[in-house]
Amino acid sequence: MHQQMFCEAIRERRNVLIKYDEDSSERIFSPYIVYWTSKNNLCVAGNQVKNPSEPLERNEWRNFTVDKFRSVRLADSTFSIDHIFNPRNKIYGNRVVCHVKQYV
Repeated sequence: MHQQMFCEAIRERRNVLIKYDEDSSERIFSPYIVYWTSKNNLCVAGNQVKNPSEPLERNEWRNFTVDKFRSVRLADSTFSIDHIFNPRNKIYGNRVVCHVKQYV
């Protein structure tokens, strides 16, 4: 279920509001890619825009394991992608589910 939500957000370049693991408040996250790891964990990577629990953690690249999300919902805000992002980076392997499309 969360996989579909992340892929929809990626297609539309929309931020998501997430609660991860033990979070008590929602983070704002810009998802860039959903992929399977070599250990068969479904993960999402992207830019963490805001984490109220850690105010200094702003605009940081983060990787999350999808099954640890307690809630995921689409935000009204959108994001612009960083053109340095490379979905073909070897860390994502050949098991990419969806990723932001880069227009040159």
